[in-house]
Amino acid sequence: MKSDFYSGRFDSIQAMRGLAALSVIFHHISFIENGSFGVDIFFCISGFIMMYVTHKSTEKFIIKRLIRIVPLYYCITFATFAGLVIYPALFDKTSADPLYLLKSCLFLTPLFGGPRQPVVKVGWTLNYEMLFYFVIWAAMHINKRYRGAIASFILVCLIVLGKFAGTDNTIMLEFIYGIIAYELLRRFNYDRVKNVGNLRTVIMSVVALVCLIFMVSVKYVDVLRGMNRIAVYGAPAFIFFILVFIVCHEKKILSFCVYLGNISYSMYLMHYFIARFFNKFGEGLPRPVIVVSVVGLSVAAGSLSFYVFERKLNGWLRTRFNI
Repeated sequence: MKSDFYSGRFDSIQAMRGLAALSVIFHHISFIENGSFGVDIFFCISGFIMMYVTHKSTEKFIIKRLIRIVPLYYCITFATFAGLVIYPALFDKTSADPLYLLKSCLFLTPLFGGPRQPVVKVGWTLNYEMLFYFVIWAAMHINKRYRGAIASFILVCLIVLGKFAGTDNTIMLEFIYGIIAYELLRRFNYDRVKNVGNLRTVIMSVVALVCLIFMVSVKYVDVLRGMNRIAVYGAPAFIFFILVFIVCHEKKILSFCVYLGNISYSMYLMHYFIARFFNKFGEGLPRPVIVVSVVGLSVAAGSLSFYVFERKLNGWLRTRFNI
């Protein structure tokens, strides 16, 4: 293991987060509807990052995760619920039910037949994220050194229990992909791919590109969920993540790509409403105009949200909790 592995900046991960967020935006544009593999990339990244941060420090782990996720999500959830009450015709497959709002705020997963989609439709991924955070937290309190193996075992047990309850949560296996990626990448000898023109670097770059093209080429309706998704989206996302991480390790990444990664959480939560608006009221507009508008407004909204919530409010909360 390289001693500096835990002291470096992983700009490549931020760039991949930005790519994942953009792909999900494209998925929610009605005449494209392809790019949901961004979620699979997000889950692989999450598995890696949770292992990485808990190696460095386990202090106030859950509080840190809640501060990272909750403020913006709750704000958008309550705003959406207010919209449901005032103008329900704008929303699909969501109801202004206070109990439904409570379940959404508590991140209740569909593990045992609960609602798959919360008030904020794209928040279904956060249900799984929050569950994974608590699994990691439990695992590291059992044995920090083997937290990855313990967390993986717990996730598999939860998936099996969900199957008995008639619920498919197989996508949680992708967190295990991220855990495996962490164990591989922390041991990798990066000197082998230090030079850009190195044959190994070229081969890895080509394979990563092939994985990305493959994910783009497969329509979501042909994958949906279950083992099919884990194989067709999850496995290429896992390979793509590992190879991009290795090839880009300690290399300069375009600052705009890193910036998209920085605002990816805000952009992910806010883009759906923008895409939904253009899907509903943008009929007659040229398709390129719709794509540019949805992406541009999503980046703008994500940027504003990033500075207001993730920088200012979250920063204040971290100070408040002495984190």
